[in-house]
Amino acid sequence: MHIALKYIHLLSLSLTLGIAFTIFFLSRCGGLSANSSQHLPEKVLALAKWGSYSLVALLLSGFGLWAWAGFSMYNGFFHAKLTLVLILIGFFGYLQVRQKKAKLATDQFWSILKPIYMVWICILALTLLAAVLTFN
Repeated sequence: MHIALKYIHLLSLSLTLGIAFTIFFLSRCGGLSANSSQHLPEKVLALAKWGSYSLVALLLSGFGLWAWAGFSMYNGFFHAKLTLVLILIGFFGYLQVRQKKAKLATDQFWSILKPIYMVWICILALTLLAAVLTFN
């Protein structure tokens, strides 16, 4: 059970990181036609919804790992990972609010969200690194 929770946890984190990279690379697509770029914010918000689902899977599997093994089983990277997860949750809430506001201003959608997604990707990458070092 413990190994399955580890795999679910790392898979959810990888999925979240992949979604963040996909959204960021979609924002870099400058040569889209007017029809394609009009529907792009809706596609990004749909991807962000899947990011929310993977974050819920991360939290549930993380609580399961914590309940299964406790704090004493992991090395010092666990506390760094836990701190990054708390920062990630707060930043994800901020990102959701900014996405709603950016959806209302579709002409400024990418100018509002590009720097926020870049920071989100950095936090996710650090969290993934801490998770790998914790579960190694």
